[in-house]
Amino acid sequence: MKCYQEFPLSTVVYNLVTLGGALAAGVIIVVQFGFGATASYLALLALTGVGLLATVCARCSYYGRRCALGLGVVAPRAFKKGQEDEFFRTAPQFVVLLLLALLLFLPIAGGVVLLATEYSTGRLALLVALVGLLLAGLIPHPRLVCSHCCQGERGLCPIGRQLWKVECGEAVGHGLGYVKAVLDFGHRIFAPTAFRVTVAEFNKRVLRVWAKAGFRAVQAFQKEQDGRAFVVLMREV
Repeated sequence: MKCYQEFPLSTVVYNLVTLGGALAAGVIIVVQFGFGATASYLALLALTGVGLLATVCARCSYYGRRCALGLGVVAPRAFKKGQEDEFFRTAPQFVVLLLLALLLFLPIAGGVVLLATEYSTGRLALLVALVGLLLAGLIPHPRLVCSHCCQGERGLCPIGRQLWKVECGEAVGHGLGYVKAVLDFGHRIFAPTAFRVTVAEFNKRVLRVWAKAGFRAVQAFQKEQDGRAFVVLMREV
């Protein structure tokens, strides 16, 4: 798996077309319930969008960069950057996710109610389009987005964290075995007096694996370009 510093524009467009299209179809369904329902749904949509930018995007490492939904370049226009280690760690973020789920569920329920009240081919087609666009956006999400998201590599996103664990072998207990294999190869080929490895400070999983292999931190530094912290570990042979 490759961690994208910025997601390809094609990924952003795909997500906006599928998930954005699902929201648009949802609005069309809600409109059929009248002005009050439409105004309430649009207010909920606006509240969720603002909450997403303020509580989630502002704490994401893609703040100021192109994330899979393109929101990373939008957030700095309205909100200051928050603490990245609070990503998916605060109650308001989970409230926003619940509101987002409600935004997607209400039109589906509304579409079913409309069909039960008065069947029409147009209403059925609209509901099928909503569900189809939603599934087209969500089903490939783990492969298209989560497996390339740096938030998962850093262990901050729940879904991405599990995918990166599997990829790194940690989920099945192979991480330490990989490290030992690398060390054995290096010892046979180069016969060094010591081994040295540099790991990003946020990557706690990898740091634990190297520590289990007998490595100890000897130095820490920050990258000049973005201020990211790194740890230098060594082990004598």
